[in-house]
Amino acid sequence: MTDYHIKFTTSGIEATSDGTLSILEIAELNGIKIANSCREGWCSDCKAICRGEVEVGKKCRIEESYRKEGYVYTCCVKARSDLEIEA
Repeated sequence: MTDYHIKFTTSGIEATSDGTLSILEIAELNGIKIANSCREGWCSDCKAICRGEVEVGKKCRIEESYRKEGYVYTCCVKARSDLEIEA
């Protein structure tokens, strides 16, 4: 399995992911607080700007306008490349 490098640009914290955990879960494991509520991709509380390739969960209901602006819902995406997350 491939490990991906994740840089949380606001906090300056860097982490790795094997692609099995959501970005929100990785943030929490590294002491980064990202607002969240539903944890299933419905509420948009956890949205963050993301640079890199992610896998979007089937339940995720992110609006297309957010995706075009570079946002992801961190609770329902997993790394598929090295990432930079504004968190």
